[in-house]
Amino acid sequence: METRSSLFRGIGESKPLVFACSITGKSRIKAKVRDDLAKICAREAPYIVYFFSNQNIPIATRLELAQECVDTYGCRLEILDAQAMAEQFTEPTLFWIAEEYLHIPSDLLPEPQVAPKSAYADARRRWLEETQTPYTFADFVSVKYGLRAATFQSEYKADLTRWLAVMEQLITPEQRESLVRRAQYELCVATLRGLHDLRPREPMVHAYLADWHRWTRPAELRDSALLLSYASSAVLHREFDADPAVLHGYSTEIVTFVDAEIAASSDNRNRLADLLYTRSTLASLPFLAGAEPQFDLDAPIRFWFKLLKVADEAPLFELELFVDGLTKLTPILSSHPQFNRLVRRADEVLEKRTSGFVVAEKCRDRAIALIEQGDILSGMSELHRVKVKWFTGDTLRPTVLAMLLLSGAYRRLGLVWAAKYYAFGAAFLVHRSEDDDLRPLFVGALHEAAACNYEAGEWMSFSELMPLILSSHYEFLNDPDNWEEHERLQATVYHFFVARALSKALNGESAMALLNAPLAAVSMPEDLAKDLLIPLTDLTKFETFSAAQLRDEMQREFFGVPLSDTGPTRTYAWAALGIQWRVMCPNSYETICVVEQFVAILQIALADLAQRDLCLLPTSVSIQVELKAIRRAGVEMLPGNNASGMKVTLPKVNAVSQTELEEIQQDVSSIALAVLTQCSCLSDKDLFSRLDSAFRDGLTSKVFIVRPYSELFVQFVDSTEYDRRRATLLAPVDASAYLIRSAPELAWIDTPGPGYTREKAQIALRNRYERGVKPIATTLARLRGNPRFQEWVALHRADGRKDWWILLVLMNTILNYRARLALKPNDVEGLRQYMSKVLHEEESADAVEFPVETLFSEEAKMSATTFMMTTANIWNLTVRSRTPDMTAFEKLLGTRYGQATDDVEHIDPFSKDQSN
Repeated sequence: METRSSLFRGIGESKPLVFACSITGKSRIKAKVRDDLAKICAREAPYIVYFFSNQNIPIATRLELAQECVDTYGCRLEILDAQAMAEQFTEPTLFWIAEEYLHIPSDLLPEPQVAPKSAYADARRRWLEETQTPYTFADFVSVKYGLRAATFQSEYKADLTRWLAVMEQLITPEQRESLVRRAQYELCVATLRGLHDLRPREPMVHAYLADWHRWTRPAELRDSALLLSYASSAVLHREFDADPAVLHGYSTEIVTFVDAEIAASSDNRNRLADLLYTRSTLASLPFLAGAEPQFDLDAPIRFWFKLLKVADEAPLFELELFVDGLTKLTPILSSHPQFNRLVRRADEVLEKRTSGFVVAEKCRDRAIALIEQGDILSGMSELHRVKVKWFTGDTLRPTVLAMLLLSGAYRRLGLVWAAKYYAFGAAFLVHRSEDDDLRPLFVGALHEAAACNYEAGEWMSFSELMPLILSSHYEFLNDPDNWEEHERLQATVYHFFVARALSKALNGESAMALLNAPLAAVSMPEDLAKDLLIPLTDLTKFETFSAAQLRDEMQREFFGVPLSDTGPTRTYAWAALGIQWRVMCPNSYETICVVEQFVAILQIALADLAQRDLCLLPTSVSIQVELKAIRRAGVEMLPGNNASGMKVTLPKVNAVSQTELEEIQQDVSSIALAVLTQCSCLSDKDLFSRLDSAFRDGLTSKVFIVRPYSELFVQFVDSTEYDRRRATLLAPVDASAYLIRSAPELAWIDTPGPGYTREKAQIALRNRYERGVKPIATTLARLRGNPRFQEWVALHRADGRKDWWILLVLMNTILNYRARLALKPNDVEGLRQYMSKVLHEEESADAVEFPVETLFSEEAKMSATTFMMTTANIWNLTVRSRTPDMTAFEKLLGTRYGQATDDVEHIDPFSKDQSN
């Protein structure tokens, strides 16, 4: 930001803007504005100028100056005069500015909205309305409550300066020093956190910190450390003007003392735990190492681990408060490699002291914090832990809420059938419960399932769920006719309207009639039926979409193909981890309830394994599923070079015993993992190590939710008209061309692959240049002068191939050509021995002459494929398919193992200028 007298320039919404302010009198304000505009626009006219004045400027004058600014400089002018600013300051959250800097009387303070019987209302009445004078420690606690509420809760912000004034009354010569010190701490923190300016408290801050050595009980040391941390951060944020060298001095003094106390407190575990907690705060001080700020996130984590080692033996340490602190830091530290292990250890210690329910609450809080900051996968891991710990009748509400959060998270990832599984599971739990207070959650679960259908393009299923949603809404929710109070219902109904309109664009009125049919069959008030079946909402835009517009809209906004649940064959399509997934099966009720279970489990496994690098091929997977009267499921790999093809056979759902149900669930889970295994290029050892880790982290509990999916499906999807309504294909004729988008969190990993290092790659490249020439040196010398050979080299270089790649393809092609002449067809062992021999020998003078045209044949392309497989061995990679997707494999090697970019300095092996 650049300051210049009363002007400063900033950037807003990627456009330059300038703020100017003036206290010039009304009679000269026009000249002042014009003069300032000339200076502002002399270098470069900004997008807009905001001009603040403490005068009341007539509207005509403001409009005249604004138009003049546009005509002269081509930029906008907004004048905010005294009246406009006064209106802004009536906002409760901004009134403190007027009170602090414009000295407006406190009795003009806007009254905050306070619940009449709340704890805050009681404190406010006593200290702000009755204006009692605080004196005792109990008074301090009450005032502190009000001050902190006004500091951190926006609805009470208007009271902040008045609470500060009340707290200041405790700082008197006759008051106890310990209470004065605590009041000073609260005043400094509230001023900084509430007003974002610690400068008014600078003398108090320095007095507090300079006197730290007189207050050495653990809680007192912690307050000193915290205030020092606040002051240091305020300097960095330009909210405090303290000398960093002075803050560095405070930091080193307190750290030296605390370290000595830690060393002397090994026999007092409670004190040791408190000191380690304080030390962790001191470890993150930016001016600990010197007057230049430095940051070390590892340092506080090291002390937290030390703290947790002694916490078991420190019953007086406030462990729950410590865990709450970790939750607040989750958005900052969640990406740290040690943070997950830290919170798991903290939860283990907390569970020993309290209960699993308390730990579950902490997991939920962390999950919400992670999801809100966009780390959906980590948040889901925490929610799964919540689900397990809370799964009892006494805690059904938080379990259901956790499942609904998980459903929403899966849906955001585009894993809509996993999301539907959790939505149906939550609805099932509520439906079976005798707790009437849970009934509204049943409606919420149905809305979530409907959202899954909508985003997947399963609009026939969506329409069939609408009657249950509406009947449940009117039965279980308060004030059901007031739709403005029920945003989720508004969203679901609007989505139904959009799905119906897009169906009309695709298939005309007949498709609309099919989607209307389930609602039309329900008895309901005439006005409600009219609103639902003949809505006033203008949907012409969607109803007139062309096929291309519809495809663009679906690929951009949805996770599926429109009306994908119609026709004789059902295709489940989604994208995750760089793979385009397709699961196909007959579109019948008895088949879908089982296949959708397989798809849901596969998606849950994908999300769970997304945080583990399985070195997956960026390929396509096509799975054909059929049902048979068998006991155990099976899988068969199908040949194909452009995608991984599989045929899965699942048992029909006729199991009646718990054992049989568990067998089906286990088989489906195993096949889902087998499918994923086929796409991994990790060695067996590395892959199974990662899968074992996933199972240890609870993968099994994540794929089994309340009841098997097939059973939940039957509970919420009516079979009566299912097959008849879906008999005709209504999906687009180009449905197979739809490219289903992937959520960013499930994008293909394109960072350096497992085992890759730059050093290892360079060693391998030097060896390739050296060993690639040796067995073909004579032939290469002859080819250098051949124009066709040079043409071949130029073609590959134009494609971005490195010289070492071209050299090895050349070597493989030449040796394979000669092997074919020297050996009998299909002599695999003979070929192995031949290649092993010639690869380590100098080329003989009488070697068979190699025809250059062979380089342009399919044989040369096959040599490139063979060479890629050899490269994989260097990185300990495994290709499991007999007919792998070589395009995907080449992208994996090129992107993650440097095959497209790595090279070393070398002499051009193909240059015509090289001597023979």
